[in-house]
Amino acid sequence: MNKTILLVLVILVISLSACGGGTASTEVPPTSIPTPTPKPRVDCPKEEVDAYLEEFGYTLEKWDDTYQIAISTSRASLAPILGDLQGVKRDVSHLAAPECAVYINDITVVAMENSIGALISFLSNDGDSIVQRKLKGAENSWGIVNSEIDNFKSDPMEAYMAFNLSTEELQESIEQPVEFVLPEGWIDTIVTNGFTISYPDDWDFEEYGENDEYLSLTNDDGTLEIKGGLFDGGLDIESDSGRLFVIQSYLETKDFDFYLEHSADVEVYSLNKVYIVEYSVREYSGDDIQDQIMAYVYSPDGDVFLFVCKTTRDEFAQIDLLQIQNIFGSIRK
Repeated sequence: MNKTILLVLVILVISLSACGGGTASTEVPPTSIPTPTPKPRVDCPKEEVDAYLEEFGYTLEKWDDTYQIAISTSRASLAPILGDLQGVKRDVSHLAAPECAVYINDITVVAMENSIGALISFLSNDGDSIVQRKLKGAENSWGIVNSEIDNFKSDPMEAYMAFNLSTEELQESIEQPVEFVLPEGWIDTIVTNGFTISYPDDWDFEEYGENDEYLSLTNDDGTLEIKGGLFDGGLDIESDSGRLFVIQSYLETKDFDFYLEHSADVEVYSLNKVYIVEYSVREYSGDDIQDQIMAYVYSPDGDVFLFVCKTTRDEFAQIDLLQIQNIFGSIRK
């Protein structure tokens, strides 16, 4: 059984609010503040913009179709699909665009490079935390790109004038942790204990337990199941390594018929810190060996959730891992 990518690395949550330090006022004279260079006005003929958007849309559809195949493909079969994705990226970079739309090509290429880079890390057997950091960066970059495409479609010249990020600045901005944003085709549900959790709208959701204190999520084809809920016991340990060790020790001392740990690490999904172990297990003699995930999810307020994820596949598919990541990141009050 191939080791799958499950994710986990400590990414520090970075504060984006400005801090006022010191007691003395150090007002800077207005003449010392550099004035940004005005963005030059460029040609933006409507007929050229319309033709560009049509061709650009076809190319993005090709990218989306190919990328969906890539994230559903095992490592052994991934290489030729990566070549196809590289080809689509080249198509975007060579698209004829009016001057006002050149930046759309540029930022889209950045997003595509991030997605391809994450898949190359997966193919190269890089560590789980490295792969997941790159996948999150790619997701963030596409969020910026898709938002800007909508702005451009609405008013091309206004969008061009308003967008001031260079490709380098864009790359830096996508690496910042951000609050959870509901993906398209997902829904929010408030569970009995007052927290919100999000998941794809074609999944089955159920609460169970004496007081409906637990929840169960199952994907549309029944191959992925996530069960868990609020963990009242908490972990009286502050260190990341100590918290992770608790999970590892629990699993290693269970009376499983077979147990093999694949990965154990810490990751930040949106604003939640997740302690996660992926492993293969046969719980009872005669059962098939299954890939499973156990995770503690810590919210910024210190609430703790415990989840166990199971798959009926031989291993978790990449799309499964991405959805698990988003679900863990979605938990919030």
